[in-house]
Amino acid sequence: MYITKVEAKIVRTPFNVPFKMTYGKMPPYQSHLIVRITTNTGLTGLGEASELPFFTGETVETMKALVEKKLGPAIIGKPVYALRDIQHSMGII
Repeated sequence: MYITKVEAKIVRTPFNVPFKMTYGKMPPYQSHLIVRITTNTGLTGLGEASELPFFTGETVETMKALVEKKLGPAIIGKPVYALRDIQHSMGII
């Protein structure tokens, strides 16, 4: 079983009430990146990452671009159980 497709989608979850943090006022939503990996057998797995641009500098837009242009293509064709190989492929980007 090997990886055939990596997809990334941005999702914004609205907050029930607005709030502030020590970093400043938060937008009325939290942005998340949902990543779906599909195998040649049709099995799929999901992952999620939330942005903290005021802390890390990362936004969901930059994370999505990285997944689509670098990380995803680096693991296409890899066996799903070859975790060290997959981690190594993503780590050298």
